[in-house]
Amino acid sequence: MKKINKKISILLTLLFFFPLLLGCINAPHTNTRNHETPITILSKIPEDVNETGLIGEYGNVKVAKATRGYIIYINNSRFFLNASKAYFFPWGFVVIEKTYENLTIPVYIYTRTTTTTYRRIEGSNDTIKGVEVVIKEGVENVTEVVEVTKIKAYSYNGSLLWEHKPQPPYKWRAILHYPRILFSNNSEVFFIAEIPQGIGGKSPDLPPLLRNVTQNCLYVYGERGLIQKFVFSNLYRATDVFLISAGNYTAFGIEIPYGDNTPHYAEVLIFQGSKIIFRKSFVRDNPSVLMDLLTGKAKVLPNGYVEFGLFEGVGVYYNGTFKYIPRE
Repeated sequence: MKKINKKISILLTLLFFFPLLLGCINAPHTNTRNHETPITILSKIPEDVNETGLIGEYGNVKVAKATRGYIIYINNSRFFLNASKAYFFPWGFVVIEKTYENLTIPVYIYTRTTTTTYRRIEGSNDTIKGVEVVIKEGVENVTEVVEVTKIKAYSYNGSLLWEHKPQPPYKWRAILHYPRILFSNNSEVFFIAEIPQGIGGKSPDLPPLLRNVTQNCLYVYGERGLIQKFVFSNLYRATDVFLISAGNYTAFGIEIPYGDNTPHYAEVLIFQGSKIIFRKSFVRDNPSVLMDLLTGKAKVLPNGYVEFGLFEGVGVYYNGTFKYIPRE
């Protein structure tokens, strides 16, 4: 009798815990940063893909360019990254891809209605012909298929770290105006610059209503996501922009003119890793001089030497000191 009672007790215990075990097995997994679920960004190397040259080494990780995409070595394993453009760091890599999606975008609406009016002259049968003009403007949202730049960061186990979504294009005068997107990276972090642009690379002066939905921005991203965001004037279109890196240094410059396209002001930022080590605005002492503020090309050396065209010469930053050198 005792044996029978013991068997019944064991059976009841199993019946009680069995649903709980099933619940644990079937429970949905939460993708957190500490328990990331690997995804299919890294795959087996196709037979027609061959290595063309080593790009960099990051601890137990080696990255090589291939006939298409990249080959990533992790310890004794090899993986294929099918991406046309990627940036690599000790903590992972950033992939840039373009595709098409249905997005909600801002549309600038402008209508101008002209009506002919007639006003009788007091004390006379004669009339005066006139014109009444009514202007209506506004911003509406519409859904359209547009080109999308996808920017995603992954760890070397293939897990998604973060995703950046650039500002969408806007529509003005029946034309889609995409932002100009610049990328650069130093040894530690990744930079994204977004500059509102017009068709064919031309940047129209934005109507005031559109200035609220577009921005001149610089983003700084690290392993854990966004570190800093800088917003610059978008009163008028940016005429000159640069974003370049070497070693662990990055330089960004932007020039914003007046509405008549004459020089207004420029700003230059220099980073060591994600830290700003130099930031300065430039304006012309003599407004009648119509030459650009930022001129020529900029360059950055791995030792932190930065040079960029400025006024009628060059601006040089090195080892904590900035100086302007006029051209002879």
